[in-house]
Amino acid sequence: MKKTKSVLGLCLLLFLGITACTSENVRNTTTISLSPAESTITPTEIVPTSTPGVGKDDSTVVWAVHFSADITEEAQKEIKGLLKAKGLDINIEFLPTSYDCGREYVNWLDKQKEKNTAPDILSGCLWEHGTVDAAAFTSREFLPLNQCLKSEEGQPLRDAFANVEWEKYTINGEIYVIPVRSTKEKEPLIYLYVNDKYKVLFEEIFDGTYESLKMLCNADDANPVIALSGMGQTLLMTMGGYSKGFTSFNPKTKQFVDLTGQDEIKEILKTVYSDYQAGILVDAGTPEHLPENVSVYIHKGRLEPMEGFTEYVWTEDLFTTSAGVGYGILASSPRKELALQVLSACYSDPQIASLLNWGKMDASEWNRRTENLKSCAPSILTGFLPDLSIEEKNAAIQYDDDLDVLCRKMYLYSNGERTGINPDYEAYLDQFFSNSRDYGNLFDDLNKQFAEWGKKR
Repeated sequence: MKKTKSVLGLCLLLFLGITACTSENVRNTTTISLSPAESTITPTEIVPTSTPGVGKDDSTVVWAVHFSADITEEAQKEIKGLLKAKGLDINIEFLPTSYDCGREYVNWLDKQKEKNTAPDILSGCLWEHGTVDAAAFTSREFLPLNQCLKSEEGQPLRDAFANVEWEKYTINGEIYVIPVRSTKEKEPLIYLYVNDKYKVLFEEIFDGTYESLKMLCNADDANPVIALSGMGQTLLMTMGGYSKGFTSFNPKTKQFVDLTGQDEIKEILKTVYSDYQAGILVDAGTPEHLPENVSVYIHKGRLEPMEGFTEYVWTEDLFTTSAGVGYGILASSPRKELALQVLSACYSDPQIASLLNWGKMDASEWNRRTENLKSCAPSILTGFLPDLSIEEKNAAIQYDDDLDVLCRKMYLYSNGERTGINPDYEAYLDQFFSNSRDYGNLFDDLNKQFAEWGKKR
């Protein structure tokens, strides 16, 4: 179980889908009904190879709920009720799955197939090496959805997500799983909540750098400070002008870069640590802990609107290719057409879609996110999927761990909670950067493959 939780944490850190965008360094963010029809889907990619599960008739769709999802029994009842209100007379059996990942998940599915009890809808699962492994699994086991999404029955599902989301979940030209949207609190983007007292000045001086942000601290005699919800690798990359895309990526040079070998990264961390020591930076895990003289609150993930503050996005979403825990249709299911009808009905309804993704009904937030995403464009990384050796995959995980530790070491902890600033952090930085780890051919191979892929794009 401990191993499974570790794999889950690694996969979520490395490859979780991002769900907001901006084409500039900073962006101010303030300011269907489906009726059942005769099936028109005739997928030709895969011929059914199994028979319906024991005790299951042709009107029952079995949906295997992945353990990382939050489709509670209450949410399942609400989903069924909403579908019934639409006149969709299909029985959905939500089937819980075990805490299996990777090969264990494959073994579970193989056993279900042997017993003729395999689900019709299931997740792409979490994998030790994230999207790279998930893509191989989904392309082997799942029904390609491209033609289905072009059909009359699949069009509502196609329209429910933005083009950039579908492109993010396209593997070698094919779509196998439904896009995943994280909750706004778990968006791996850095948000700035600027005190309206300093809003005009912020928009005049902020150029996307931490140094320009610090200029707000000299705005007046109130000695304004910057509040931080904690230093992590996403914020570190943002401060250095990098983005998260398989590893750390420089959008300007279009190169994957080992940050543990960059003096500028060490200097950024030293500056942040020094600013903590000087009282320019203060730690605030939640908005309730913000001091009265805060000029800007730096937070990973989007918060509820804060009175007296204006929200901005600091990071740029690269829409890196993903193929993880999204739901798809088992290629060998004898009820593929019915399963598509269920997915289309569910995800084209903002109430159901938010329940499926977030475990709670929030149609307004779902619609806001849809509108925002439909204004976004793919990045130079969207569609790229590297072919890495086992050694390189493991090196990528080790690199991700190293960056996490590098940031966590800035703090002292008690029972998992930050309690202060580590007085020995500067010594740790010197030791870390003077003995940086060798990640083998990981970055060279990533850059070589990315350059070759770019020429064929």
